[in-house]
Amino acid sequence: MNNILLSPLSKKSQLTEQEVRQLQLQVQKQQQVIRDLNKELDSFTYSVSHDLKGPLTIMNGFVEMLLRDYREELGERGARLLNRVYSNAGYLTDSIDGLLRLSRVSGADITLSHIDVTATVTELVQQLTLAHPQREVTVVIATDMQVYSDAELLQEVLQELLANAWKFTQYQSVARIEISQIEHAGQFVLQIKDNGVGFDKALMEQLFIPLRRLHSSEEFSGKGLGLALVYKMLQRLGGEITIESASSEGCCFQLVLPLDTDV
Repeated sequence: MNNILLSPLSKKSQLTEQEVRQLQLQVQKQQQVIRDLNKELDSFTYSVSHDLKGPLTIMNGFVEMLLRDYREELGERGARLLNRVYSNAGYLTDSIDGLLRLSRVSGADITLSHIDVTATVTELVQQLTLAHPQREVTVVIATDMQVYSDAELLQEVLQELLANAWKFTQYQSVARIEISQIEHAGQFVLQIKDNGVGFDKALMEQLFIPLRRLHSSEEFSGKGLGLALVYKMLQRLGGEITIESASSEGCCFQLVLPLDTDV
């Protein structure tokens, strides 16, 4: 939510009643345009969800039937090709889900509350540990991290960034992730630092573009949507994200949120 501050007008610049009415009409027209655009976005989201995902689901169903009932006739090569079709259709379905999720962030309701960031991060790390029992990762979490924000959106942001750190440290012999908090100029700054593969700073602007990947799918899994979601959600919370990184030297993500959030 944007705050519009109107300073008192001097007598010389005071608006007439007619000018005030004209300004009010302009604001009403702009609000109607925004409502129309949101309606179009909802319509687009519905179309993507049903008109694209439906055929993909049907296609995957037929592929499953072919693999189950006609595997011998297909032979090894035919089965391998159908498995590739199935895998790529699933990838496209997941990408559509991610884009739909991205489109819904702008309209998400915001409910502000005091959040125990330490407890939230600890729970998310425990979930990652259970999901990847083969990994050995040293995770250092600062105590008493607190912020006033939207719990649901912030949890999604943290989940994406921790999963990102978890993924890109997978080839390190000693994987390490550190989560800490600093306060700077009336802002809450959360740092998530890892010793993973990092990336070239020259490519930084591409990080937050949907479906843009800096590493091949053979190296690291993913759809290239996680950081785009993080960027969009932080915008919705009135915050921003900065990154320090270099190839083979890990990453340090900084989430910046106002201490008194008004969104």
